[in-house]
Amino acid sequence: MRQPHLVIKARNGACDAVSTTRLLDSLKWLALCAMTVDHVNAALLARASETMTLIGRVAFPVFVFAAAFGALKTRAPRRYLIRLTLCALLAQPFFQLALGTPWWHLNTVFTLLWGVAAVLAWRGGRPWLAPLSLLPGLVSDYGWAGAAAVPAAAVMLAGSWPWQAAAALGFLWLGPQLWGLSSYLVVGLAASAAAFLLWTRGQRQTTPAGARYAFYVFYPLHLAILAGLRLLWQHMPAGPG
Repeated sequence: MRQPHLVIKARNGACDAVSTTRLLDSLKWLALCAMTVDHVNAALLARASETMTLIGRVAFPVFVFAAAFGALKTRAPRRYLIRLTLCALLAQPFFQLALGTPWWHLNTVFTLLWGVAAVLAWRGGRPWLAPLSLLPGLVSDYGWAGAAAVPAAAVMLAGSWPWQAAAALGFLWLGPQLWGLSSYLVVGLAASAAAFLLWTRGQRQTTPAGARYAFYVFYPLHLAILAGLRLLWQHMPAGPG
């Protein structure tokens, strides 16, 4: 097979596109809420709640397909990469303070950034750069598998059917690397399937600028709040007795 030609195809039906856009926006906000629940559990409760951790597994697959769709659709690749880079850099100190990660462990937006860079390299006629773009994923949240999930999602969304099938199998293979062989895997793959179906239907969506940039504000902001709460919690005097 020749390398996949990644092109978003237009869909017909204005009403269908509007309803799909609403579903996509709802899915994004659901993912942000699920991520916040997971981070509250990690930052303030020392991951005491298994249920909150399970809820958090919904978030990453949605972000992966959103990033892949953005990489396929954008007409300004450089600006898209700059937005992701600024968001990742701004969030990094709060990510470490809130979640107690090592200094070298990069946040999830970096993971998405590496995957988006791989998709844009492929789109730009430089496929040899794609695997190189994924290498920094080794020190990012969700690891190399998380970064590789973005180009896999892009091929599932826009490749020809043989490549879509191969990418789907690759995504299934990445699943255990991302979530482990447990209920996390079931939730992660279910969220991936929902995201794939909605983004496939939403290929003509037009998202308002406020909703489009909400993630770039919300991600570092919620980590900053959690970092502040964690520091306050750690420095509160112990109660009597």
